Amino acid sequence: FGDPSDYMSLQDYETDLNAYHKMCFNAVKNYQFGWYSARSIDVDITTQSWTGTLVATADYDQAAAGEYVLIKLGFFYIQYNKKKGIIAEIQEHGDTIAAYVYSEPISISAFQLNNAGTDAIASGDTIEICSMSTTPAGVDFAVVSIHNFANGQVSLC
Repeated sequence: FGDPSDYMSLQDYETDLNAYHKMCFNAVKNYQFGWYSARSIDVDITTQSWTGTLVATADYDQAAAGEYVLIKLGFFYIQYNKKKGIIAEIQEHGDTIAAYVYSEPISISAFQLNNAGTDAIASGDTIEICSMSTTPAGVDFAVVSIHNFANGQVSLC
């Protein structure tokens, strides 16, 4: 509760109990519940950089092998919040790559990136969006590079 990017914190739940809202849980809760475990990855960049495809949460069922909907990097949980389908009405951080941290008992929004964004997140760890695009079939995705400059790693974009 308390995180407006998440269904559990939907602001109008008391006024419209019968409403159906197109929102989903944030990356922390999705990871904890194991909802996208077939398309989740734990990234460890202590020895090498990582680059991969992050598919929009709403396109989970169209993600191919080797493509991910959820990335866990240390205590950061990262997903692509494209405003469509099951998360078309997300209240915060829509159309961004959003990262959250878990701080007992709540998850907290850490940062958001949009096209060609870069953010240093912790201890030299850096996440970079190499590109964002949509396939002809309508699948939204981003190519993401995660690296640690302090360890001499470079972007793979």
